[in-house]
Amino acid sequence: MSEHDASALRKPGWRGAAAIGLVLVASVLLFARLGHYPLWDDEATTAMFGRNVLETGDTSAVVGHNIIAFRGGRELVNLKLRYLPPLQYWAVAAGTALFGDANFAARFPFALAGLLTFLTIAVWMTREQACPLTWAGLSVALLCNVSLLLFCRQCRYYGLAIFFSVLVAYLYMTWDGRRYRLLALSAASLALLASNYLNFIALFAVIAVDYAFWRRKGQRLAPADWATWLAPVLVLGLPIVLLFNPLGKGIVHEEQVNWLVKRVTLLWWHVRDLNECEFGVGLLLLAAPFVALATRDRWLARAWVAFAVFILVTSLISPQPITVTTYADIRYLVPLIPLCAYIGVRVICLGTGGRTWLALPIVLICFGTNIVHGTWTHAHRVRNPIARSDLRSTIAMFCGELARPQRSPFGLTADWVNDNIPDNANVWVVPDYALYPLMLYAPHPVYGYQLREPVDPQFADLPDVHVIGRVPPDYVICFGPPGLRELQANLEALARLGARYEPVAALDVAYRDTTRPELFWHEFKTVTAFNKDVEGVYVWRRFGAPTRNTAEAAPARNPEPAAE
Repeated sequence: MSEHDASALRKPGWRGAAAIGLVLVASVLLFARLGHYPLWDDEATTAMFGRNVLETGDTSAVVGHNIIAFRGGRELVNLKLRYLPPLQYWAVAAGTALFGDANFAARFPFALAGLLTFLTIAVWMTREQACPLTWAGLSVALLCNVSLLLFCRQCRYYGLAIFFSVLVAYLYMTWDGRRYRLLALSAASLALLASNYLNFIALFAVIAVDYAFWRRKGQRLAPADWATWLAPVLVLGLPIVLLFNPLGKGIVHEEQVNWLVKRVTLLWWHVRDLNECEFGVGLLLLAAPFVALATRDRWLARAWVAFAVFILVTSLISPQPITVTTYADIRYLVPLIPLCAYIGVRVICLGTGGRTWLALPIVLICFGTNIVHGTWTHAHRVRNPIARSDLRSTIAMFCGELARPQRSPFGLTADWVNDNIPDNANVWVVPDYALYPLMLYAPHPVYGYQLREPVDPQFADLPDVHVIGRVPPDYVICFGPPGLRELQANLEALARLGARYEPVAALDVAYRDTTRPELFWHEFKTVTAFNKDVEGVYVWRRFGAPTRNTAEAAPARNPEPAAE
């Protein structure tokens, strides 16, 4: 430690000021323009289920004359969501009760959880009397982590999973024998379970390994301590898991792939995409075990083992298929972001011998840019033909986006629907996930065609419009090549129903939702360089379908449906 650091340690008030500064800057980055963008597909369904919780007390899938039946309604039991852990929907209900039906209200609970994550880390550093270099380095690493900010700004479980994972880790690592702290640990564990099952399992695997190798050698937990911690989680968590049970619902694409090949593939994808999405700096994470061995640093060793166990367990239990995609469901790893920041900063501090003048510039380069990640050296592996990989300061680009937000295909399309499609007209949106923002922001049409024959008994009393192939849609809205291909494949079946279609609009906006939190999909400014013939949003109307007389439809670009 340098003389400057030692001198700063003797000043009792600097940590409080540092904590306030960290939380204040984080609050700006988390809440600025939080409600500006329309909710994208998964956000929209989360918001609608959450609002139904406030209205009905349960996760009803009925939204006016529409239903939320993603993937053919296989997430539903008796028209109620019974697939995902429920806490995110109750969080939305609370936000809606406070602020009404606004984008800000839907996202507020999760951004608040993100802010509490920063606060918990600040309290943790204060408790452990972290040196100024650690404070500065970790603050920079967290505040510059755009993935952390983006995931906490979504109306999804991500912010809750991050916060409760950090809180469980903090309470476990700092337990001092007092029983009330075990009760707090139990409550945080239960909240994590109700936020995300995979994150709960992975984190408790980490705790089991850490306890076996480190914690039990110091302060052991007695049987009564284990009971105080885990009994409430088991008693109260079991009904949650039984009611909101993902098993056996057939949501995930089934594939005939060797189990070991699949798990090794997912492990590689998780490591690769964790670096690409800047959850952590890949080179620093790879160097961490060697630095820990060379310096005999116990804390770095524990942190790296926790990282390795979490990512390994997630790879073993993740339901993600590998035959229909080429990238990881990186959202399952979001609780690792603070840990990755700590590991990276610890490696830099140890590697520089604690020299602030040397360590902080390295921290700024590693966490403030993508230079060390290496993602600027290659394209995004054709996963997103719109996106580019450039040498950049990701946090600077994020701040630029806050100053000048991009256009949303969902917002523009919802505006067009409100202006041009009459009430109760039948609308088919392809691909299906794109319909939920429209259902939220332009709810007056009937968004059908989510179900296929044979229809599950819970949908038996629904109108025929909800089942593909029974009645022709009045309007078809296609989002980019996926939508165009699906429409093209169904034109013959629609013709057998006596329906013919004419193009009525081609919206001048790229079809991809580039406001998602994954950095390999996210853009920081409006995409203008796209093929307007196939990469926009297109609307067809059935001949003889009702029209709204209050506005003229936008001119069509495409004379007929076209594939990419």
